Amino acid sequence: MLEGYNKLINSTLKNVPYHLRDDCYQAACVGLLSALKSKDKVNNFSAYAYSCMKSEILNEIASLMEPMSVGKNTYILLCKYNKLKNNNGDFSELNISKKRLENISKLSEQTKTVNVDSIEI
Repeated sequence: MLEGYNKLINSTLKNVPYHLRDDCYQAACVGLLSALKSKDKVNNFSAYAYSCMKSEILNEIASLMEPMSVGKNTYILLCKYNKLKNNNGDFSELNISKKRLENISKLSEQTKTVNVDSIEI
């Protein structure tokens, strides 16, 4: 039933981290089925379906994340660290002590952080 929508489903998954793709594919299918129920009531079905799938994917990612509480500054620093790490950046840009950098590095390795704002689905 959903075979004709694979291109739309895959377009919502293009920026989802690889290790989450299987679960998020299923979530996207649930979102698509939800959208199909209202297909006759919307003007732009593709945009509506995309929105429904995105919502389901974000809910799935949130449900897979282990709860963790860090302060706002630590979270911001962790996001900056991960961005630099992914882009082979210079960590001296963070302007933090060597010990703090080691702690942030350990925190990054211990958690599979996903910055939901950076996922452009």
